[in-house]
Amino acid sequence: MSMDTIITVDRLPESHAEAERIAAQLQRLAEAFDLPDPDISVWVDDSGTLGDIRLGCYHHSYQIEGLATLARILSRLIPDEVRIEEEGLHDDFWAETHTYRAGRRIRSGTKEWVEHDVTE
Repeated sequence: MSMDTIITVDRLPESHAEAERIAAQLQRLAEAFDLPDPDISVWVDDSGTLGDIRLGCYHHSYQIEGLATLARILSRLIPDEVRIEEEGLHDDFWAETHTYRAGRRIRSGTKEWVEHDVTE
């Protein structure tokens, strides 16, 4: 079984310095929570406009413990929403998404894996 976990900060940084500060916070949290092979990236389009900041842990074989706590901490440090997405078959679900703001979970959702015949 392989899982992917992606933590997205839904904030458009106003400067490269702010993007670097948020990425550094993600790095410290990744180390504190012992996340497997964290990949931190800042989306930048062709014109140099900054976008989402993400921390991804890809192709791991277990559900990461403490993600809710990590998201609560991060959502207190950053004044916008923090979204956690876990994809992979676990607990009979294919994916779970949780969104946090100001230390509180504000939305959750799941996608259940359902096998069925495809007909045209």
